[in-house]
Amino acid sequence: MRVESIGRSFYFATFIDDCSRFVHVYFLRTKDEVKSVFLEFKAYIENKLNCKIKTLRTDQGLEYVGPNFDHYLFKNGIKRECTYAYTPQMNGIVERENRSLVSMARCLLLQSGIPMKF
Repeated sequence: MRVESIGRSFYFATFIDDCSRFVHVYFLRTKDEVKSVFLEFKAYIENKLNCKIKTLRTDQGLEYVGPNFDHYLFKNGIKRECTYAYTPQMNGIVERENRSLVSMARCLLLQSGIPMKF
């Protein structure tokens, strides 16, 4: 079910703190926005919590790949962990949260009775 949001977003990025399990969700119009959203998330964490991000665990999605992004992570001391292709269990916490978010969104859409264009 590919439904555009009111803000014209089709995708979302989920960042979860390993210690507190606090979830941050950002809505994206294109997958290319994930790098700028990560920079926004990093700035928020550093300013609000006075903490440094130590590890970024991602799947092998192309939205996280690129020499500029890799250099940025290296320069800021952020270790990058990539999971193997087709093994969502290696990134189980985020995968489960994404499943819950999509399930809740579908239920809310169906229960509201509004047209699927929303």
